[in-house]
Amino acid sequence: MTIEIKNLNFSYSKKEILKNINLKFSNGSITSILGPNGIGKSTLLKLISGKEKPIVGEVLIDGTNVLSIKKKDLAKKIAYIGQLNSSTFEFLVLDVVLMGRTSSMGYFGTPKIKDKEIALKYLEEMNILHLKDKYYNHLSGGEQQLVLITAALCQESEFIILDEPTSHLDFGKGYKFIEKLKDLSTERKKGIIFTTHYPDHVLQVGGNCVILSDKNIEVSGNTQDVLNDEILSKIYNIPIRKVNLGYTETCVVVE
Repeated sequence: MTIEIKNLNFSYSKKEILKNINLKFSNGSITSILGPNGIGKSTLLKLISGKEKPIVGEVLIDGTNVLSIKKKDLAKKIAYIGQLNSSTFEFLVLDVVLMGRTSSMGYFGTPKIKDKEIALKYLEEMNILHLKDKYYNHLSGGEQQLVLITAALCQESEFIILDEPTSHLDFGKGYKFIEKLKDLSTERKKGIIFTTHYPDHVLQVGGNCVILSDKNIEVSGNTQDVLNDEILSKIYNIPIRKVNLGYTETCVVVE
């Protein structure tokens, strides 16, 4: 499966957010989207997922406009996890994860034994099986994030699109989660697209990187090729240097 963005422009009211965006993603690839606040990263993910309509251009999934694909069929192709919002609804964690099976069960369907087995499998894989009988709105922000990601896995779509998935995770869980994304891409051939504010996570995950700046794509390509000191310093308006630690790379501010 491929996702292609062609000549895409998007505006809110009269404010131009994205201009002349052209990108292509495929199964088994992992792409991080990096850029400062308010640059359009979240909007780009919504456009890819068919949740927003471009002013100009189109998003194609295997050659078909994403806006013309039925929701049930689209759910089998793309799982989208937006930024975490607080919830006041009292759903058990297992029920939230089972919502990821909606495309298979139907919106008013009852979970079958197979659906519950799949949900439990992914809860265990994400190391949160112990939360299955707890209420979702009683969990910490980090735990809620992991539950939503588990629901996306339960959807078993070809692509997983995540908006700042590590924003509520502590350092250790954030690291392990990035490793999980790498595994989903390399071992299971899932297409992964995610936004982040952390250049270190981009370096950790490798793959491809898209850097947004001033409505446009500043640069895109292989992470090791495009994520350099000059680009990082430019987009964040502060002197930044990549440091090679031998087993990994990190970014530091240079005063």
